Amino acid sequence: MEERKINPYDRSPEEISLNMKAVVDTRADIDHSNKVVDDLINMGASARRILKEDQQSLKITGEKLSLSNKVYHSTVSMMNTIKKQELKHTVIIACVIAICICFFLWYAIL
Repeated sequence: MEERKINPYDRSPEEISLNMKAVVDTRADIDHSNKVVDDLINMGASARRILKEDQQSLKITGEKLSLSNKVYHSTVSMMNTIKKQELKHTVIIACVIAICICFFLWYAIL
C-alpha cells in the first residue's frame, strides 16, 4: 500500500471553502461561549456586590438592635429597681399602720 502525503495546499476550492466555513463556525461558537462566560462572571460580580450591600445593611441593623436591647435592658432594670422601692415603701407604710392600730387598741382597752 502506498502512503499518500496530505498537502494542505493541495485541495480543491470546495474543500477549502468547507474548511474555512467550519473554522468560522467554530470561531463564532467560541465567541458565543466567551460572551456567555462573561455574562456569568458579571452576574456573579453583581450578586457579590448585592450580598456585600445586604451584609452592610444587616450589620447596621444588628448594631441598632444591640443598642435597643441595651436600652431595653437598662429600662427593665430601672423598672425592677422602682418596683423594689415601691415594695419597700409599701411594707414600711403597712408596719406604721399596724403599729398605729396596736397603739389605738392598747389605748382603747386601757
